[in-house]
Amino acid sequence: MRKIAPLIAITFVANFISFGVGINAIAPLFPMISREIPLSPPQMGLIYSVALIAIAICSIPSGTIGDRIGPRRVVMAGLLLVVISCAIRILAYNVGMLMAASFIGGMAVSCIYPHLPKVLSAYVPPERYSTAVAIGSVCGGDLGTSAGLGLAVPLALALTGWGAWRGVFGVVVIVAIILSILWMVSTRGRGAMTSTSSSTSSVSDEVESTREMIIKVLRNSQMWYLCGAQFCIWSAMYSFVSFFPLIGIEFGFSEVLAGWMISSFALIAVPSEFAGGWFSDRIGWRRRIIVVCALLVTLDYIGLSLATEAWIVHALCLFQGVTFGFFYPLPFTMPLEIEGVGTSRASTAEGLLFTIGMCGGFFGPVVSGHILEVTGVGYPFWHYIFCAVMFAIATILYFRMKETGWKARGRSVGLSGRSKV
Repeated sequence: MRKIAPLIAITFVANFISFGVGINAIAPLFPMISREIPLSPPQMGLIYSVALIAIAICSIPSGTIGDRIGPRRVVMAGLLLVVISCAIRILAYNVGMLMAASFIGGMAVSCIYPHLPKVLSAYVPPERYSTAVAIGSVCGGDLGTSAGLGLAVPLALALTGWGAWRGVFGVVVIVAIILSILWMVSTRGRGAMTSTSSSTSSVSDEVESTREMIIKVLRNSQMWYLCGAQFCIWSAMYSFVSFFPLIGIEFGFSEVLAGWMISSFALIAVPSEFAGGWFSDRIGWRRRIIVVCALLVTLDYIGLSLATEAWIVHALCLFQGVTFGFFYPLPFTMPLEIEGVGTSRASTAEGLLFTIGMCGGFFGPVVSGHILEVTGVGYPFWHYIFCAVMFAIATILYFRMKETGWKARGRSVGLSGRSKV
C-alpha cells in the first residue's frame, strides 16, 4: 500500500475536487451569487440538480468508454471538464451559464468516480481492494462534500478582493490543473490504465464491442441485485440528509445545531469508511458485512421514528454515520469481484451502479417530501419509516447476492479444484 500511496492520494483529491467541492460548493454560495445574478429558489434548485442529472445520464457511457480505451484517459478528460466547468462559473453572468457549468461538472464526475475502483485495482492485490477504494474514492467524495458545504463561504469572504465566490472556483481550477498533471505522471506506463485489462473473472480475451459489454453487464443478475440495493440505499440517505435539518429545527434544535448534527453524521462516516474497507479486506468477506450494517441502519431509522429526546436523536444520527460508513465502500468494490464482470467490465458496471443509485437519490427525497407535506414536518414518523423500508429492501437484496472477497474467491477455487479431482 505504501508504494501506491501517491496514487491513492491523487484519486482521493480527484474525488474531493470533482464530486465533493465541484458539485456541492455552489449551494452555500447562492446568496452571494444572487447579489450579482438574480436567482429564484427554483432556479437555485435547478442549477444544483442539473449536475445530478448529468451524472445519471453520463455514467454508463463513460464507464463503457473507460472499459474500451482504459480509464486513464477518461479520468483525465473528467479533470479537464472540472476546469471547464469552474471556468464557466468564473465568467458566468446569467442563469444559463451557471446551469451549463453545473451540467459539465456532472459530466466530470461521471468521468472520474465510476473509474476509480478499476484504477486502484490495477495497482493493489484483491485482498486490498476495499481499503484502497475506501480511501481513494469514497472518503475523498465525503470529505469533499463536507469541505464544499462548510468552507465555500469562508473562502469566498477571504477572496473578496479576488472575485469572492468566483475566486472559490478559481482555486478549484488551479488545483484541477495541477492534479491533471500529477494524474498523467502517476499512471504512465501501466497497461491496464490505457486499454482493456484482463478480467478477474472468466471472460474472453478478445476485445468486446461496446454493445456486447453493456449487454453482458445488464444480463448479470448479481449486478441487478447490487443496483437495486444501491437505489434503495441512496433513496433513504438522500431523503434523510435533505430533510434532517428542517425536521431538527421543527424538533426544537437551532439552525446551527441542526446543521452541525447532519455535518457530524457525514464527518464521522469518513473514518468508519476506512475502517470498514480495512476490516473487509482483513477477513475476506463483503456481503456479510453489508447485510449486518444495513440491518443496523434499518433499526436506527425505526429508532429515529420513535425518538422524543434531542440526545437520543443525536446519538442515533452518529450511530448511523458510523454504521453506514462502515459498509458504504464495499458495494463499489464488489463489481470487481462479481463473476462475469471483473476488471475488464468494471467501469461499465460501476457506471450502471452509479446511475441507478443516482435515480434513487432523486426518488427518495420526492417521496419523503410528499410524505412530510401530508403528515407535517413536525411528525416525521412515516418519513423515517419510509427510509427504514428502503434500507430493509436493500438488506434483502444484498442477502440474496453471492459472497465476494478474497476468501469467497479462494473457497470457490478450492471447491472447483476438488470437483476436478
